[in-house]
Amino acid sequence: EIVVANPSAGAVEVTVTELVDGSQVEVAEAKVTVPARGRVTLDLSTMVDAPSAVLIEGRGPLVVSRTLWATEERGTSVDLATPLPDQVVPLPSR
Repeated sequence: EIVVANPSAGAVEVTVTELVDGSQVEVAEAKVTVPARGRVTLDLSTMVDAPSAVLIEGRGPLVVSRTLWATEERGTSVDLATPLPDQVVPLPSR
């Protein structure tokens, strides 16, 4: 499960790319528009074969988190996304 939040005043189109065996594969079903000051939850378990690294991209500021659930043993992992250095956009002040 990935939550993509948009803190800006305009909608942001988001694409999801799965990183598999050194290749990048766009997850077409996960292309969404996140409304202004809104959020979207993506259930990647129905879109990709196994848990893998993903790249979330959009033309605007985004806040992304991912939750991984254990399927056989106990456990949960929550990760915050790390922006690529050349794409860091400061959030607007209140």
